[in-house]
Amino acid sequence: MKIAEEHIHRVTYFDVDRKKRLKLSRWFAIFQEVAIQHAEKYNIGAVANGYGTPIWVINRLKCRFSKYPDYEDQIIAKTWSTGIKGFKGYREFAAFLGDSCIARASSLWLRIDLAKKTFSKLSQDVIAQFPISDELPEFPDVEKTKITIDLGKVKKSWSSITMLRYDDVDSNQHVNNTVYFNLLQTALQEAELEIHPYEIFIHFQTEINASCHQIETILAETEDRYVFQIKSGDSNHAVGYVLL
Repeated sequence: MKIAEEHIHRVTYFDVDRKKRLKLSRWFAIFQEVAIQHAEKYNIGAVANGYGTPIWVINRLKCRFSKYPDYEDQIIAKTWSTGIKGFKGYREFAAFLGDSCIARASSLWLRIDLAKKTFSKLSQDVIAQFPISDELPEFPDVEKTKITIDLGKVKKSWSSITMLRYDDVDSNQHVNNTVYFNLLQTALQEAELEIHPYEIFIHFQTEINASCHQIETILAETEDRYVFQIKSGDSNHAVGYVLL
């Protein structure tokens, strides 16, 4: 049984930013696509089981980059599972440019019944058919990492306001997770900071639904990192940090 799923992607003009390097949102779109392909192959994804059935939603992700691909580079994205426990799924990612690994990521996914707004466990019979690697995760702390932002204790902070667009919302009627990275990169650019972090951690908290129009991204400088919060009104949608 093949453990890892692979996806070959040639970086297009649409994929790159103004510096002709892969956008953050496109990095995670590629990872998301290979994860969907992997889940669908073993009939545990929303497409295979029909829309409206439980889906996997990413909850936490930590990623480290050694290089951002350039226009027309060909990369190979790989993903594999390190375990499923009830409604929790643990997934690894790697990206290669030639023989060089240029990105590694560890993530936690939750299986959610959107109609019932509850977690949905996979049966042991289904889990037994899904290939699980015995390899340890690259970042074993991804599930336990916690981020808090106290604006009274930071060196400097910035606020970026973004109006959501029609194509930010996906077929599950909420803002796709890849858009959060676009919001983050926009906030970095507006703060005149490095827009290509070498490490990112993000904890997705509450979804941004289709009725939301305006999002605020708060970025704050601490002693050793930049922390961020993505919110609308009193709703916190995600928190995390970047290393630049």
